[in-house]
Amino acid sequence: MKRNDSGDFCVLFVEAMDERASIFETITGQKKPVVLLLSEQARVFLRPDDFQALKRIKRQIDKQIVFVMPGGDLQAQLAVRHGFPVYASMDTLSDALMLGQATRQRVLNRTTVPLQNGTANSRPGVIQHPTPGRTTGNVELFTRDDQPFDQESTGNVRPSPVGGRQLDPTGRQPRRTEPLMVEPDGPLARPEPRTPLPLSRMPTRPAASPQRRRLGILLILLAAALAFAGIGSLLVFSSQPIGLNGLSLNNASALAIAGHVAFVSSEQVSENSSQGIMDQVNVDLSNLAQPASGKSYYAWLLSDTKQSDTRAVLLGRLQVNNGRAHLFYPGDGDHTSLLLSYSRFLVTEEDSTMPPVAPTPDQHAWRYYGEFLQTPVSGIGNVQSYSYLDHLRHLLVSDPALDDMELVGGLNNWLFRNTGKVLEWASSMREKWENTRDTGFVRHQTTSILTYLDGLSYIKQDLAPGTPLPSNERLARVGLICVNGPNQDPACYVAHVVNHLSGLLQTTQPTQEMREHVADLVSALNNVTFWMTQLRQDARQILKMNDQKLKQPATLSLINDMINNANHAYSGQNDPSIGEMRQGVVWAHEHMQALATMDIKPIGLNGLPFVATNSSLQMVPNIRHARAGASGAEL
Repeated sequence: MKRNDSGDFCVLFVEAMDERASIFETITGQKKPVVLLLSEQARVFLRPDDFQALKRIKRQIDKQIVFVMPGGDLQAQLAVRHGFPVYASMDTLSDALMLGQATRQRVLNRTTVPLQNGTANSRPGVIQHPTPGRTTGNVELFTRDDQPFDQESTGNVRPSPVGGRQLDPTGRQPRRTEPLMVEPDGPLARPEPRTPLPLSRMPTRPAASPQRRRLGILLILLAAALAFAGIGSLLVFSSQPIGLNGLSLNNASALAIAGHVAFVSSEQVSENSSQGIMDQVNVDLSNLAQPASGKSYYAWLLSDTKQSDTRAVLLGRLQVNNGRAHLFYPGDGDHTSLLLSYSRFLVTEEDSTMPPVAPTPDQHAWRYYGEFLQTPVSGIGNVQSYSYLDHLRHLLVSDPALDDMELVGGLNNWLFRNTGKVLEWASSMREKWENTRDTGFVRHQTTSILTYLDGLSYIKQDLAPGTPLPSNERLARVGLICVNGPNQDPACYVAHVVNHLSGLLQTTQPTQEMREHVADLVSALNNVTFWMTQLRQDARQILKMNDQKLKQPATLSLINDMINNANHAYSGQNDPSIGEMRQGVVWAHEHMQALATMDIKPIGLNGLPFVATNSSLQMVPNIRHARAGASGAEL
């Protein structure tokens, strides 16, 4: 792996023999934005989980990561799908940076012009434009053992895959779309289909001498210093990932999004309550205006719009640094679930010297706002007319059907917990059988596994009359998988979760990213169903065996198979035949919680005025959270 980090960002050239672990270790230690230049022989970044892991590192280091890919549309699509800007060559990257500089300068000299995406499903943050084909001289980019690495661009540089290919919103197959063009004296605009921009109107630069071309990387570094600093909202690298709450952008550009607020879990959970689930909050905002002198920004959670008295939790004071603000709210000492009672986020601008105990009722001092959609929607599979917020809460914190059975904490929590218990019971059998041939212990653990798979209502079809059930029957009232058809009552956890995931898409205007996120979750749950079905078949076979057969060597093969299937259902399985990870419940548990992320937008800007649902808002502070709010971590 060749590396150049002498400028304002780090450029890593990834070669054929480079390993993922070493690349990630290098990126994790960076204090500046990163450009990953992949060789065509590179063996990393070929699978979705590579980009998922890189996305976590990006959040950790809080720096932009950009790909330069000379070839491979599949890789480019994967990168774009996970929110990473992609360019076909260093020249294309250089052009985009320079055009971004020039565009910003023109805008600053005139008026603010919104950056418009090419389609409703386009991702923000990448200028989508074709680059005229040209051959450049050699540019010294990297050094190893005092030897320069020379890169020559090809004769015809292909457009960025972001501009050349889009995902069909109704499926997974890519489709052709028209790229965006950049006019030299106007905002970004979409050309008429199949009408190329005249060469006379293409952005051009004077021909450079070889000596000046050797300084090209310095120009890139200079432009990147501006782009990555987030100085202007129109720079090409000021990308904002579209949140998963599906809020419609209407006619505003993606740059209207000021950031995101995510509910997260401390995992200090209980079998009898929703504590430790969605009990903390991460605030990540950018492109913020500086508060007025003597004023500060304060972040609040607000209760649902349908409540007559709006309750508020002070998350903390926002410290704005170069237009960005980060805040982590640790929750209260009881780990009370916040998503259970709060669904909106507000930033107010108020007196710095006297921190408020409740948001000011003066809406002229409200600056940024976001919410989970709360409008009930009727439709196929949504006969109860649930809202987006209803589906989200059923999944993550409290489902009414489970509450009636004293299973508090939401579907995701119980699916995760019970799958873990199944793996625990399956794993405990092997050593006991090998050491003592304890057939009673094997039967007991297998019965517990089957009870969690079937649920109490259906376990008797797999047990001999008089077979004792597990001691804590309450936790087994709902089965993990459906064993009595699609209309099983109560619905199994997997089917119930899929039903609410589908409901999320029906109750909002989902972005392409959200569609893919939900599709990936459903795919993981299909994997889980397959492995648990195999596990159930083995368990039923064991319960049909007498003591003599249970002591035979063939029993160990069944036990091993049960352990493997339980482990796959919980942790997933690396499938070498397709070169990808088939995800299980652990992955689904983590990524389902990511659905509790809302987009935050400026109030009163870009045609996005705030409209209160109740005419006279009574802001009531939540005293329980007051102390915790005062100690919110400001970053």
